[in-house]
Amino acid sequence: MSTRVAAWCALVFLIPVAVNGQENPPPGQEGPPSVQQGPPPRPQDLAPRPQEPPRQALPPPRADVAPSSGGRCGAVAYTADGAFGAAYGMESCTDAERLAVDECRRESTDKNDCAQGVITRRDSWFYIQFCRRGGEWTTHVTAKQTLSGVNQEAAEWARASKYGAENCRLVPNGLLHSAGLHTKM
Repeated sequence: MSTRVAAWCALVFLIPVAVNGQENPPPGQEGPPSVQQGPPPRPQDLAPRPQEPPRQALPPPRADVAPSSGGRCGAVAYTADGAFGAAYGMESCTDAERLAVDECRRESTDKNDCAQGVITRRDSWFYIQFCRRGGEWTTHVTAKQTLSGVNQEAAEWARASKYGAENCRLVPNGLLHSAGLHTKM
């Protein structure tokens, strides 16, 4: 038994030597050695650095400028009864038109009417409004290159129409850009 204890003590003693490369750490240096390696820092590295001016945020986009779409296409298919479908941000105007008609058909009671009222554009805002006066109603789509232009023209159309501005409203999610911008109002 004494040989086992002696072997155990030797093992306990030799493991730290093999791992640390020393028998016992010097007094006051328990734990890992300091991580500073290389020359001390230069005085200019320790001097406080001048603060950078705060970065300016990009200005908000102007409403009178159409966003750059890279030629993306959008389409709106609509019916007189207020159903509409829209597709935007498409590479192909044919695909945009097809998707808009498909979406309109899901909403409309007159499925064939969707294919007859389709507006397809590149770099344009669409403003879709529904107007009703008594037993008559219609859906009207205005398309312009600028947001302010489409808002203004849609308001002018409603004012001059037989429905009057007070009987026309923007349909839910009815303001969008052919490139893929979409507003929820």
